[in-house]
Amino acid sequence: MKASSFLDIIRSRKMVSLLILGFASGLPAQALEGPLQLWLKEQKVDPLQITEIGAMATFPYAWKFIWSPFLDRFVPPLFDRLGRRQSWLLLTQSILILLLLLMSAQNPSNGNLGVFTAIAIAIGFFSASQDIVSDAYRTDVLEKRETGTGAALWTNGFRIAVLIAGNLIIGLADEKQVGHWSWPQIYLLIAGLLALSTVVSLWAPKPTNEERNTAPTSLSDAVVLPFEDFIDRKKIAGGTLILMFILTYKLGDYMVKSVAKLFLKDIGFSATDIGNTGSIGIVAAMLGAIFGGLIMLKIGMNRSLWIAAIGLSIGILPYELLAQIAQPNINLLLFAVSGESFAAGLEASVFVAFMMSLCNPRFSATQFALFSSFMLAGKSLIVWPMGGIYQGLGGSNFFWISIFAAVPSLLLLLYVAPLNIKKLLVSGSQAQENNDLNTAIDRFSHAIDLDTRNGIALTERSLLRAELGKKISDRGASYPEDISAKKIDCYQDAISYYQGAIEDCHRAIEIDTTTNHLSEELIKIKQGAKENLDRAIEITPNPKPNLYNDRATINFNLGDLQIALADSDRSIDLDDKNAKSYLIRGKIRERLGDRVGATADLDRSIELDPKQPDLDRDLNS
Repeated sequence: MKASSFLDIIRSRKMVSLLILGFASGLPAQALEGPLQLWLKEQKVDPLQITEIGAMATFPYAWKFIWSPFLDRFVPPLFDRLGRRQSWLLLTQSILILLLLLMSAQNPSNGNLGVFTAIAIAIGFFSASQDIVSDAYRTDVLEKRETGTGAALWTNGFRIAVLIAGNLIIGLADEKQVGHWSWPQIYLLIAGLLALSTVVSLWAPKPTNEERNTAPTSLSDAVVLPFEDFIDRKKIAGGTLILMFILTYKLGDYMVKSVAKLFLKDIGFSATDIGNTGSIGIVAAMLGAIFGGLIMLKIGMNRSLWIAAIGLSIGILPYELLAQIAQPNINLLLFAVSGESFAAGLEASVFVAFMMSLCNPRFSATQFALFSSFMLAGKSLIVWPMGGIYQGLGGSNFFWISIFAAVPSLLLLLYVAPLNIKKLLVSGSQAQENNDLNTAIDRFSHAIDLDTRNGIALTERSLLRAELGKKISDRGASYPEDISAKKIDCYQDAISYYQGAIEDCHRAIEIDTTTNHLSEELIKIKQGAKENLDRAIEITPNPKPNLYNDRATINFNLGDLQIALADSDRSIDLDDKNAKSYLIRGKIRERLGDRVGATADLDRSIELDPKQPDLDRDLNS
């Protein structure tokens, strides 16, 4: 991708929103780390109690997948106009601000810790809930080409919060400084910064597919369907391998981080030496995250996962060198901290983007929470015995084991992120012959990730997506009328497959303009998409404007201009602030020869959203 295209992406309202949302997620998380520990230590609370309170407060992060279906299913009634994701964001952030203000009014001591602990646990719960919704919003709002950049900016926003709340703000409370702040003032400042960040929940753009990706129709569906969907797409064996990969991908990095400060102290570095590297490590991690976003734009997901996995192991080598010389060396310390942090930042943006790619937007809150909980489970399982292992083996042996801890994830990468295009095309064709459409789509998708101009893979995936879309739509039509929710779910899922099929077919035709049969297939796919949209609109109570816009676009491409115009009129009747609706109607009127009406609609569209995506390809192909 050209540098100008990358700059256009990061300057967009969407990306600025993600940066600030990452910052908003980091603030309450950090409030439960260094500031809380130091405040309690200053109050002479027993160290065991400090660690117990910290553990209880952060406990919800590992188990957030339990209540994530609730956030997928329901929309807070007072904020419903904001949409499913942003309404929960605003609600959780508002509650966190109140809790931080309550925390600032406390006076913790050995005899007065009950209320303080309860508030800390509540902050942990609502902070984890904010993360659930923030992860879901990021997954829903980003297009595929933006996932690496979006993940990098979100993680960097989080790290800026770590730098501010975990380093800079703590400095304000240093008792050695004249006019130092009290800890209640520190928590007031954190609450104020979060309040400023909350504005982004109102300003951030809605996901373009939010109206299409409807919430599950019941809480039981919100619990069951995300898991069924994942297994349906990846199968039991494939899903198990993916979850094992998520569990093991960062084992070496977790091992090093669990003993790094202990090791540095053992070989003679002072606490000041170690502390001074904290900010350098955060900056290096932020640069690594940006680099991860860039390489994903350039070389795709699969190759980036391999680079990130190998980079994590290479990033441990400077620690091994320090273990070999076994004495303080500031230059090597800076190299070790910055190198490991850069590799961890690169890995974070790539890995977050990978987990996002696994999610169905209808269930992104639950599915991403599940994947991130698996990742945290890997950390929990590996960290607790590491202190004893390090003491028994010594630094050098421990770091070599950490380096080779990457081997299980590298072996799993052979399945998760294959690199052989020829084998992928063969395995995709074999799955197609066996009528395993999801596996075939998955194999061809990997081939496209490695070569975005592979016409064979694009063509096959287009036809498979259309076939799967038709099967899902026909399944919906077969349900009795009294379970209309199931019918609507099927039609909504089918829309996504048809849209992907149309996009793939366009790209394949652009690559090879001599493929006349693809033009004929494209017409058939659009007719199938139109039939599915007819079904969806007929049965959906109060259809949203995007459904009419989708059908208007399909009818436009099929040449049914008057029908397309009626659909776009209906969309504008439902929402006269929808820029996309005016753009579509403007293009239809232009084709019909109504230049005056077309100009008025296009001007109105630009007025409503000057930076909206260009839809010329959808409408004029």
